[in-house]
Amino acid sequence: MRTGLVLAASLILAGVRAARADEAMDGDGKKPSAEAATEDEAGPWSAGLRAKAAGPRSASRGDAVAVVLTLEADPKSLPAGVTHLDGHASRALFARLKLSGKGLEAPVEIVPYDPTWGMPDPLAPVVEGGAETDEQREARRRLVRLSAPGPWTLSFPLATVWDALPAGRYEAVVEATFPATAPAWRSDAPKAEKDALWRGTLRTKPWTIEVRESEPRTQTIFVPFKLAVGKGLVVTIDAVEKFEVATRAGFFTGMRVLRDGQVRTLSGLDVAQRAEIDATPDAPRGAWRATYSFEIFETAERPQHAWAPAEGRGGYKTLWTKDLEASVAADERDKLK
Repeated sequence: MRTGLVLAASLILAGVRAARADEAMDGDGKKPSAEAATEDEAGPWSAGLRAKAAGPRSASRGDAVAVVLTLEADPKSLPAGVTHLDGHASRALFARLKLSGKGLEAPVEIVPYDPTWGMPDPLAPVVEGGAETDEQREARRRLVRLSAPGPWTLSFPLATVWDALPAGRYEAVVEATFPATAPAWRSDAPKAEKDALWRGTLRTKPWTIEVRESEPRTQTIFVPFKLAVGKGLVVTIDAVEKFEVATRAGFFTGMRVLRDGQVRTLSGLDVAQRAEIDATPDAPRGAWRATYSFEIFETAERPQHAWAPAEGRGGYKTLWTKDLEASVAADERDKLK
């Protein structure tokens, strides 16, 4: 009889509008869907491990689907010397929710948002010698013992596959892969550490999930109406007006400002009067004039470090555009405040 030992690994992915950094949110600032969670049996054994998923039986398009993944180990079936999993936060990127069903040419895969928010997340360096305990070393090197209890909670944003996944009934399965070769962040790891890591792919038992159409929604936003020019040719938004637009659940909205085809500002929609969008203090003397192109857009790509949403990916959609002119006469430049 196999003895089940539970893997400890816990991850909560936060949305950009999260009230708390450790709460998972979708693009609407809502908690992930977790209604009517399943309690299915575990999937097949693989090199001494197997996985079981507890996920929702229904969700709306655009929801962040929360799945609790539990891994069980059979010590007698584990490869010789294998005692740990890679507990680095980036491991979430190895997990994927796969949906298949009628009308889909191939399974649709959803991966969690980057848990590092696009920021470097290096491991603490290897320490040679010293009086470091095994527990201290494992904590610093983010090594998870296969005998440690605890759930692994993941959030899969359906908004990222909006165009590929219509409403319907699907078979869902979670796959988690731990690479066959040590990832880059363990390049300095001693051989003993690398050899102790479990490698392979785990697959949960499938369950059925109903993806419903999301409720239509209208968002009221403030858009630029007039620009002002100040000293140093600092251009600000001098006046705004209300604009109502239909947006999709789970998507993030932002504003892009271009001057002569070059991006000057890329941000969220916190547009307020006197918001600075550009500055040209080294412009030649004399009269100055520039045309700024504003675009309000939505995307399923979550804002993070080096955020660069673009057409052709992430369900990118332009919601509103407008060109505004900023200018100042030659004899007025010295009077600018």
